[in-house]
Amino acid sequence: MEHQSDFQTFKKSHKHQYMKQDIPDPSSKETENTFLIFPSSRKNVKNYGGIQQYSTTPQLNEDKFSSICKTKMFCNSIHKKFSKKIFNKTFEDEDHKNLNGEHIWYDNYNAIDWIHDTIKDATRAKKLRSIKGIRGWIRNTFDASQGWILVFFTGFITSCVAYVIDVVETIFFDWKFGYCSVTLILLTFITDNIDDLVGCKQWNTWGKHFNFPRKQQWIIDYLVYIAIALLFALISVQLTMTTRTTFPVSMENSSENLSQNISIKKKNNSRAEKVAYMASGSGIPEVKTILSGFTIHKFLGFRTLVVKVIGLTLSVASGLNLGKEGPFVHIACCIGNIACRLFNKYNYNDGKRRELLSAASAAGVAVAFGAPIGGVLFSLEEVSYFFPSKTMWRSFFCAMVAAITLKILNPYGTGKVVLLETHYSHEWHSLELFIFLFLGLFGGLYGSLFCKLNIHWAKTFRRLSFIKKHPIFEVFIVTLFTAIISYHNPYTKLGGTELVSHLLKECNNNELNEGLCPENKLMIPKVTILLILALIIKGSFTIVTFGTKIPAGIFIPTMAIGALFGRFVGLIVQFFYYTYPSAYIFSRCPLGDPNECIVPGVYSMVGAAATLAGVTRMTVSLAVIMFELTGSLSYVMPFMLSILVSKWVADAIEPQGIYDLLIDLNEYPYLDTKSKYTFSSYLSELLPPPITVYHTTIDLSFNSTVSYTKLRDMLKYVKNEGYIDGGFPIVYNKTLIGYIAAHELEHALDTIKSTVSNEDIEKIGCYLMPFGVTDSTSSLDTGTSYSLPDPADLRSYVDKAPISLNKEAPMELVFEMFSKLGLRYLCILDGAEFVGVVHKKRFVRYLKEIEKGLL
Repeated sequence: MEHQSDFQTFKKSHKHQYMKQDIPDPSSKETENTFLIFPSSRKNVKNYGGIQQYSTTPQLNEDKFSSICKTKMFCNSIHKKFSKKIFNKTFEDEDHKNLNGEHIWYDNYNAIDWIHDTIKDATRAKKLRSIKGIRGWIRNTFDASQGWILVFFTGFITSCVAYVIDVVETIFFDWKFGYCSVTLILLTFITDNIDDLVGCKQWNTWGKHFNFPRKQQWIIDYLVYIAIALLFALISVQLTMTTRTTFPVSMENSSENLSQNISIKKKNNSRAEKVAYMASGSGIPEVKTILSGFTIHKFLGFRTLVVKVIGLTLSVASGLNLGKEGPFVHIACCIGNIACRLFNKYNYNDGKRRELLSAASAAGVAVAFGAPIGGVLFSLEEVSYFFPSKTMWRSFFCAMVAAITLKILNPYGTGKVVLLETHYSHEWHSLELFIFLFLGLFGGLYGSLFCKLNIHWAKTFRRLSFIKKHPIFEVFIVTLFTAIISYHNPYTKLGGTELVSHLLKECNNNELNEGLCPENKLMIPKVTILLILALIIKGSFTIVTFGTKIPAGIFIPTMAIGALFGRFVGLIVQFFYYTYPSAYIFSRCPLGDPNECIVPGVYSMVGAAATLAGVTRMTVSLAVIMFELTGSLSYVMPFMLSILVSKWVADAIEPQGIYDLLIDLNEYPYLDTKSKYTFSSYLSELLPPPITVYHTTIDLSFNSTVSYTKLRDMLKYVKNEGYIDGGFPIVYNKTLIGYIAAHELEHALDTIKSTVSNEDIEKIGCYLMPFGVTDSTSSLDTGTSYSLPDPADLRSYVDKAPISLNKEAPMELVFEMFSKLGLRYLCILDGAEFVGVVHKKRFVRYLKEIEKGLL
């Protein structure tokens, strides 16, 4: 009671801040739930689903800031009158603003509350539907169209950004070989003989530019090639370093973090600091984590977008074994996230925001491959966590807008959306099914091998202290060796997209296709040797390149490896045709040209699909993407067969794809709902230790208030222990009566600190007894409120209906509740008595321990 009396004395000395105002009796028609529909009755408080929160803006002293408030009211009045003349502002009046409420952002690396956001959106929609007449129809129509407007602009801007990247990257890539003295527009495809480049009549190599003798020109060309590659790569990695972000984690969880994108720095022997580079890598693992309901601040921000675009252009132009397709998904999600700021419906609701991000990821794949349908399926199969039918239609619309816009822009000057588009004039034969099976087997073997070696490289080489402190050095070494070795092979010297395009082409009499179409049997061995060397070089460098601190994708490098092997197999089959033309397997082939029967480009396409499936474990979306690239329905079956075989083989060797492995390596709290777990325990197994329950439970059994100092100590405890997205159950006589999240409690205490002097702050007792719970010890009149909210009254932050479950509940039920309901936490009861709480991150760690066989 000491804190109560101290606080009453404090209130009397500061009574000008606490002007009482009567509110309706609880038994009257207007109850707490009334504020769900009429939130404007309490200023600076957002109410939805029985959960109320104060504004993020601290409450200000009335005397000190009265003039500012009057000025703000006058400006709001002028704004409201002026907004009626503008269509877009008509729907952002004061009532609508109060309905949305001031948003309390989730802390970094925290799980969002899907139920909380769903109730909030339902309450907002109910308010809108209550408006009658033509005004209500217009407002509801505009509200329903906001999502379509956002996905349209997301698809359009994503396509424009992709156009700029494609054009600029092509020009920069060719600068490594020379320049066009007339137009400075360089050819997209690089041939073996640089002097024969078509499209520029005055092409100059660097050796010619510096007037070196012809025999020495290749040395200058070689050195300039290496120098420009290093320059582009180093600029890219230096830009990526500017997106460095740190945030605290617990030492217990960080001890095993060996990620190539995240490193751990110990501080004060009890805390650890996680370092992440927001623009590095492909971004797909992080997008999957965000869409599953976790927050990663700055990852989808404007600064990250700019650095990702510039860094990706330079890193691809450097000639490293990486692609643009994965980062396009990240770029599209950045654009979609920024676009959400246009409408409060999406800006202040993290659940709704993720629906738009799912559509944006479809646009990223659409501009990468020119496959809008495949992009929608990719979003559904690979990255999205919550994908209702409405989101599917918007994803389809967003991908369609992106693909059409890119076709109109025509970045390659060919009228095609992407360079990989190809067509085959010959059908496949039934005997080729065995070759397709073999290509699927290779794709699964390489995919699993790539996953294991890439993760092993991240756990060993990138774990070295020097590399962790100086990631630029790794990029320098990888780029240097890549440029030195790749220059001497005509296929490794090509860009990834150009190489795959050549490998997929069908041979004809009018085009030699980079030497990939030998005219006779004697030319085949030379080409196959070059292909095998290119396969070894690209396969090796891709393993060590993917994961460096630069924007880098894995789609095109993986497809290039599969296409190289497929082309090699096709040429071997042609060699056997030349040697044994009368063999049974060639009985249906016409005599003469083997290209009329055996199409190596088809084997390249099937091999590319199989290898990509082995690395990423994509299935349906990948088959559709390949179908959209070829435009031939007859080749869907070879794609499906090779993809299935590849996935089966890869899963048998390494159960997880590269993106899931990176999520585990980075220790992202991703709850994989597609995995099946075998449980043999109950919820009681997840009970926290008694000491943790003691330090994280607010007990109001003996006093309805808790001192400010004690709450600060409890917050300090959860931060030191790494429970950064945890919370505090509130109990009364061992009965669970409420729950308050840690970040909301911290915000409330910061509000108190901003309004109370340092001398009086330690005397304050904070009220946490939820509305409707009677307590004889409470000295706060539950029938009164304040025009300026009492900063020590934290009841509006409390969730008075926390979700709970008996400790004897089967773990299967717990999994379904976390995965289907999107819970942040689950309180554990023993009968009617509270015994603990389990948070989503703890449950995810428990699932990982099951996967590793530790349980």
